[in-house]
Amino acid sequence: MTGPGTAARIDVLHVDDEPDLADLTAELLERADAQLAVHTAAHPDEGLRLLADRSVACVVSDQDMPGRTGIEFLEAVRETHPDLPFILYTGEGSERIAADAIAAGVTDYLRKSVGPDQYDVLANRIRNAVAARRATAEVERRRHRSEQLLKTVPSCVVRLDLEGRFVFANDRALEVLGLERDAVTDRTYNDPEWRITDLDGDPIPDAELPFRRVRDAGEPVYGVRHRIEWPDGTRKTLSVNGAPLFDADGAVE
Repeated sequence: MTGPGTAARIDVLHVDDEPDLADLTAELLERADAQLAVHTAAHPDEGLRLLADRSVACVVSDQDMPGRTGIEFLEAVRETHPDLPFILYTGEGSERIAADAIAAGVTDYLRKSVGPDQYDVLANRIRNAVAARRATAEVERRRHRSEQLLKTVPSCVVRLDLEGRFVFANDRALEVLGLERDAVTDRTYNDPEWRITDLDGDPIPDAELPFRRVRDAGEPVYGVRHRIEWPDGTRKTLSVNGAPLFDADGAVE
Protein backbone atom coordinates (compact mmCIF):
# COMPACT_ATOMS: atom_id res chain seq x y z
CA MET A 1 0.00 0.00 0.00
CA THR A 2 1.01 3.58 -0.46
CA GLY A 3 0.22 6.51 1.76
CA PRO A 4 0.09 10.24 1.13
CA GLY A 5 3.18 11.36 -0.71
CA THR A 6 4.28 7.77 -1.38
CA ALA A 7 4.67 6.76 -5.03
CA ALA A 8 3.52 3.30 -6.09
CA ARG A 9 6.33 0.96 -7.09
CA ILE A 10 6.67 0.22 -10.81
CA ASP A 11 7.94 -3.29 -11.58
CA VAL A 12 9.77 -3.30 -14.91
CA LEU A 13 10.96 -6.27 -16.93
CA HIS A 14 14.05 -5.49 -19.02
CA VAL A 15 15.05 -8.05 -21.65
CA ASP A 16 18.49 -7.82 -23.25
CA ASP A 17 20.79 -10.62 -24.43
CA GLU A 18 23.84 -8.83 -22.97
CA PRO A 19 23.57 -9.55 -19.22
CA ASP A 20 26.15 -6.98 -18.17
CA LEU A 21 24.37 -4.25 -20.12
CA ALA A 22 21.00 -5.37 -18.77
CA ASP A 23 22.30 -5.20 -15.19
CA LEU A 24 23.86 -1.78 -15.80
CA THR A 25 20.61 -0.48 -17.32
CA ALA A 26 18.65 -1.81 -14.35
CA GLU A 27 21.01 -0.13 -11.89
CA LEU A 28 20.95 3.22 -13.68
CA LEU A 29 17.17 3.17 -14.15
CA GLU A 30 16.63 2.55 -10.46
CA ARG A 31 19.11 5.33 -9.71
CA ALA A 32 17.24 7.66 -12.08
CA ASP A 33 13.92 6.87 -10.41
CA ALA A 34 13.60 5.17 -7.02
CA GLN A 35 10.02 4.26 -7.96
CA LEU A 36 11.31 1.70 -10.47
CA ALA A 37 12.15 -1.92 -9.60
CA VAL A 38 13.83 -3.50 -12.61
CA HIS A 39 13.95 -7.25 -13.21
CA THR A 40 16.21 -8.53 -16.00
CA ALA A 41 16.06 -11.42 -18.44
CA ALA A 42 18.75 -12.42 -20.94
CA HIS A 43 16.38 -13.97 -23.49
CA PRO A 44 12.79 -13.31 -24.61
CA ASP A 45 11.74 -16.81 -23.57
CA GLU A 46 13.03 -16.11 -20.07
CA GLY A 47 11.11 -12.84 -20.20
CA LEU A 48 7.89 -14.68 -21.06
CA ARG A 49 8.42 -17.03 -18.12
CA LEU A 50 8.93 -14.09 -15.78
CA LEU A 51 5.77 -12.44 -17.11
CA ALA A 52 3.84 -15.61 -16.34
CA ASP A 53 5.16 -15.73 -12.77
CA ARG A 54 5.05 -12.12 -11.62
CA SER A 55 3.09 -8.93 -12.01
CA VAL A 56 4.93 -6.45 -14.21
CA ALA A 57 3.83 -2.90 -15.02
CA CYS A 58 6.06 -2.35 -18.06
CA VAL A 59 8.37 -4.28 -20.39
CA VAL A 60 11.54 -2.81 -21.89
CA SER A 61 13.19 -4.87 -24.61
CA ASP A 62 16.14 -4.79 -26.96
CA GLN A 63 15.48 -5.55 -30.64
CA ASP A 64 18.52 -7.47 -31.92
CA MET A 65 18.56 -10.70 -29.90
CA PRO A 66 19.29 -14.33 -30.90
CA GLY A 67 16.36 -16.67 -31.36
CA ARG A 68 13.65 -14.02 -31.15
CA THR A 69 13.79 -10.32 -32.00
CA GLY A 70 12.32 -7.64 -29.78
CA ILE A 71 9.34 -7.28 -32.13
CA GLU A 72 8.75 -11.04 -32.11
CA PHE A 73 8.94 -10.89 -28.31
CA LEU A 74 6.42 -8.04 -28.38
CA GLU A 75 4.04 -10.10 -30.52
CA ALA A 76 4.31 -12.98 -28.04
CA VAL A 77 3.67 -10.64 -25.09
CA ARG A 78 0.60 -9.18 -26.82
CA GLU A 79 -0.98 -12.64 -27.02
CA THR A 80 -1.35 -12.76 -23.22
CA HIS A 81 -0.90 -9.10 -22.19
CA PRO A 82 -2.60 -6.98 -24.86
CA ASP A 83 -2.49 -3.76 -22.83
CA LEU A 84 0.83 -4.08 -21.00
CA PRO A 85 3.12 -1.10 -21.71
CA PHE A 86 6.00 -2.26 -23.89
CA ILE A 87 8.97 -0.07 -24.82
CA LEU A 88 11.36 -1.14 -27.56
CA TYR A 89 14.73 0.19 -26.40
CA THR A 90 17.27 -0.63 -29.04
CA GLY A 91 20.53 0.34 -30.66
CA GLU A 92 19.23 -1.04 -33.96
CA GLY A 93 16.81 1.47 -35.39
CA SER A 94 15.20 2.12 -38.74
CA GLU A 95 11.90 3.29 -40.16
CA ARG A 96 11.04 -0.33 -40.98
CA ILE A 97 11.66 -1.50 -37.41
CA ALA A 98 9.67 1.42 -36.03
CA ALA A 99 6.78 0.67 -38.40
CA ASP A 100 6.83 -3.04 -37.55
CA ALA A 101 6.89 -2.24 -33.83
CA ILE A 102 3.91 0.08 -34.15
CA ALA A 103 2.01 -2.55 -36.14
CA ALA A 104 2.74 -5.10 -33.38
CA GLY A 105 1.33 -2.77 -30.71
CA VAL A 106 4.42 -1.21 -29.17
CA THR A 107 3.74 1.50 -26.60
CA ASP A 108 6.93 3.47 -27.20
CA TYR A 109 10.16 3.27 -29.18
CA LEU A 110 13.49 4.64 -28.01
CA ARG A 111 16.95 4.48 -29.56
CA LYS A 112 19.86 3.75 -27.26
CA SER A 113 22.36 6.55 -27.03
CA VAL A 114 25.62 7.39 -25.30
CA GLY A 115 25.71 8.94 -21.84
CA PRO A 116 23.74 8.73 -18.59
CA ASP A 117 20.96 11.09 -19.74
CA GLN A 118 19.40 8.30 -21.79
CA TYR A 119 18.39 6.52 -18.58
CA ASP A 120 16.55 9.59 -17.34
CA VAL A 121 14.71 9.67 -20.67
CA LEU A 122 13.91 5.96 -20.50
CA ALA A 123 12.72 6.23 -16.88
CA ASN A 124 10.44 9.08 -17.90
CA ARG A 125 9.04 7.06 -20.82
CA ILE A 126 8.34 4.15 -18.46
CA ARG A 127 6.57 6.39 -15.94
CA ASN A 128 4.43 7.99 -18.64
CA ALA A 129 3.49 4.67 -20.21
CA VAL A 130 2.53 3.12 -16.87
CA ALA A 131 0.63 6.21 -15.74
CA ALA A 132 -1.37 6.24 -18.97
CA ARG A 133 -2.19 2.55 -18.66
CA ARG A 134 -3.22 2.86 -15.01
CA ALA A 135 -5.41 5.86 -15.81
CA THR A 136 -7.11 3.93 -18.62
CA ALA A 137 -7.64 0.91 -16.37
CA GLU A 138 -9.17 3.11 -13.68
CA VAL A 139 -11.55 4.71 -16.18
CA GLU A 140 -12.60 1.26 -17.40
CA ARG A 141 -13.07 0.04 -13.83
CA ARG A 142 -15.30 3.00 -12.97
CA ARG A 143 -17.22 2.65 -16.22
CA HIS A 144 -17.83 -1.05 -15.61
CA ARG A 145 -18.99 -0.33 -12.07
CA SER A 146 -21.32 2.41 -13.29
CA GLU A 147 -22.80 0.15 -15.94
CA GLN A 148 -23.41 -2.59 -13.38
CA LEU A 149 -25.27 -0.10 -11.20
CA LEU A 150 -27.22 1.37 -14.10
CA LYS A 151 -28.47 -2.00 -15.28
CA THR A 152 -31.16 -2.02 -12.59
CA VAL A 153 -32.14 1.66 -12.74
CA PRO A 154 -35.89 1.91 -13.57
CA SER A 155 -35.28 4.60 -16.19
CA CYS A 156 -33.88 3.96 -19.67
CA VAL A 157 -30.11 4.49 -19.75
CA VAL A 158 -27.97 4.15 -22.89
CA ARG A 159 -24.45 5.10 -23.87
CA LEU A 160 -23.39 5.84 -27.44
CA ASP A 161 -20.02 6.19 -29.13
CA LEU A 162 -19.03 9.13 -31.33
CA GLU A 163 -20.65 7.52 -34.36
CA GLY A 164 -23.95 7.14 -32.54
CA ARG A 165 -23.69 3.38 -32.03
CA PHE A 166 -25.04 1.86 -28.83
CA VAL A 167 -22.31 0.55 -26.55
CA PHE A 168 -24.52 0.09 -23.49
CA ALA A 169 -28.24 -0.12 -22.74
CA ASN A 170 -29.73 -1.08 -19.41
CA ASP A 171 -32.59 -3.55 -19.02
CA ARG A 172 -35.30 -0.88 -19.08
CA ALA A 173 -33.90 0.67 -22.28
CA LEU A 174 -33.83 -2.74 -23.96
CA GLU A 175 -37.48 -3.23 -23.06
CA VAL A 176 -38.63 0.22 -24.21
CA LEU A 177 -36.62 0.21 -27.44
CA GLY A 178 -37.45 -3.39 -28.27
CA LEU A 179 -33.82 -4.54 -28.44
CA GLU A 180 -32.14 -7.85 -27.70
CA ARG A 181 -28.99 -7.49 -25.60
CA ASP A 182 -26.79 -9.30 -28.11
CA ALA A 183 -27.98 -6.94 -30.86
CA VAL A 184 -27.48 -3.64 -29.05
CA THR A 185 -24.13 -2.83 -30.64
CA ASP A 186 -25.62 -3.33 -34.11
CA ARG A 187 -27.94 -0.34 -33.64
CA THR A 188 -27.54 3.42 -33.82
CA TYR A 189 -29.53 6.29 -32.35
CA ASN A 190 -31.17 6.90 -35.76
CA ASP A 191 -31.63 3.25 -36.72
CA PRO A 192 -33.55 2.89 -40.00
CA GLU A 193 -36.10 0.69 -38.19
CA TRP A 194 -37.15 3.66 -36.10
CA ARG A 195 -39.02 6.63 -37.50
CA ILE A 196 -38.24 9.52 -35.18
CA THR A 197 -40.73 12.38 -35.20
CA ASP A 198 -41.80 15.32 -33.11
CA LEU A 199 -45.01 15.10 -31.10
CA ASP A 200 -47.02 16.15 -34.16
CA GLY A 201 -45.63 13.29 -36.23
CA ASP A 202 -43.25 15.37 -38.36
CA PRO A 203 -39.73 14.02 -39.01
CA ILE A 204 -36.95 15.63 -36.94
CA PRO A 205 -33.76 16.62 -38.83
CA ASP A 206 -30.84 14.48 -37.73
CA ALA A 207 -28.86 17.50 -36.53
CA GLU A 208 -31.66 18.33 -34.08
CA LEU A 209 -31.83 14.90 -32.45
CA PRO A 210 -30.54 14.74 -28.85
CA PHE A 211 -27.44 12.67 -29.63
CA ARG A 212 -26.23 15.03 -32.35
CA ARG A 213 -26.87 18.08 -30.21
CA VAL A 214 -24.89 16.65 -27.30
CA ARG A 215 -22.04 15.38 -29.49
CA ASP A 216 -21.69 18.47 -31.64
CA ALA A 217 -22.02 21.08 -28.88
CA GLY A 218 -20.46 19.12 -26.03
CA GLU A 219 -23.29 20.30 -23.81
CA PRO A 220 -26.11 18.40 -22.09
CA VAL A 221 -29.74 18.52 -23.15
CA TYR A 222 -32.76 18.02 -20.93
CA GLY A 223 -36.37 17.03 -21.48
CA VAL A 224 -36.24 16.71 -25.27
CA ARG A 225 -39.52 15.03 -26.20
CA HIS A 226 -39.98 13.06 -29.41
CA ARG A 227 -41.67 9.94 -30.70
CA ILE A 228 -40.35 6.70 -32.13
CA GLU A 229 -42.46 4.68 -34.53
CA TRP A 230 -41.68 1.05 -35.45
CA PRO A 231 -42.58 -0.65 -38.74
CA ASP A 232 -45.48 -2.48 -37.05
CA GLY A 233 -47.04 0.87 -36.12
CA THR A 234 -46.03 0.83 -32.46
CA ARG A 235 -45.36 4.36 -31.18
CA LYS A 236 -43.69 5.54 -28.01
CA THR A 237 -43.04 9.01 -26.71
CA LEU A 238 -39.66 9.58 -25.08
CA SER A 239 -38.39 12.41 -22.91
CA VAL A 240 -34.62 12.45 -23.40
CA ASN A 241 -31.89 13.80 -21.14
CA GLY A 242 -28.40 13.55 -22.60
CA ALA A 243 -24.91 14.52 -21.46
CA PRO A 244 -21.46 14.17 -23.03
CA LEU A 245 -18.74 11.95 -21.62
CA PHE A 246 -15.20 13.29 -22.00
CA ASP A 247 -11.88 11.50 -22.48
CA ALA A 248 -8.68 12.29 -20.61
CA ASP A 249 -7.92 15.14 -23.03
CA GLY A 250 -11.31 16.78 -22.54
CA ALA A 251 -12.72 15.75 -25.93
CA VAL A 252 -16.22 14.34 -26.25
CA GLU A 253 -15.99 10.56 -26.11
